[in-house]
Amino acid sequence: MSSVMAATSLLAWFLMALITTALAFWEFGNPAVWRENNDSQKRAIIIIDPSQRIQKPGIVTGWHVYTTRSRRSQTVNLQIWRPVHIERREYYLVSQTVFKAQWIGHNFIPLFPQDRIHARVDDVIGIYFPRYNPVPWVASPCRDGRGNAHYFKYNPKHLTLNKTFIMDSAKLDWEPCRIYSVNATMMTPQELARFDNSNTTFTSPNNRGLHGKTSPTKMPYHSQANTYTSSYMFAIIALIFSTHIPYIVMSPFS
Repeated sequence: MSSVMAATSLLAWFLMALITTALAFWEFGNPAVWRENNDSQKRAIIIIDPSQRIQKPGIVTGWHVYTTRSRRSQTVNLQIWRPVHIERREYYLVSQTVFKAQWIGHNFIPLFPQDRIHARVDDVIGIYFPRYNPVPWVASPCRDGRGNAHYFKYNPKHLTLNKTFIMDSAKLDWEPCRIYSVNATMMTPQELARFDNSNTTFTSPNNRGLHGKTSPTKMPYHSQANTYTSSYMFAIIALIFSTHIPYIVMSPFS
């Protein structure tokens, strides 16, 4: 059995490496896997790790997120935030994807052209949950004077795009340094343009839930296929494997 699992893991790793090479995309954030902790606070913004910044400009074409059993049917906004003044913890909301956790476990949310997010160097990932947060987390060691401790804003008012917030810093007894199960799939504008000009289609194998970009208002998930390269067919196989083995993320921070 162990040899079978090892072979399966190796095959999944090979497929993910092949996809990354063929599609020239990368994943920014944390592996979307099961974690043991859930937030108890309602209605909050979380900037997951202010030190985990985007290293090169790109376009967010999708999200990987893990949602827990106890938080099914909860909504989470998957967000990109841009620093205005780092020392003051001041950020503004670039864009977001609204997702309803109708599925327990790993979810992949592809973004259609009108929903993609243009990210710059130093942008960071955040989440907002109007009720309970369906994305689990686990504590991690704090480093560099707690530079990776999360920021938060409870009960934010008028959460709209380009809105600026001064975030609060987490206290030491809150396990402030955390890994949340979410990451963004990104591509360069040049590579994305090449794939958008192809004539093949791909439909996400996990097209569950709701998504939108322009406001926290829920928008129905598109049912039609999106235009991508045929290499995405390998991604379907890899996503099937990822539901049974540890999820591997090719991140610029790994």
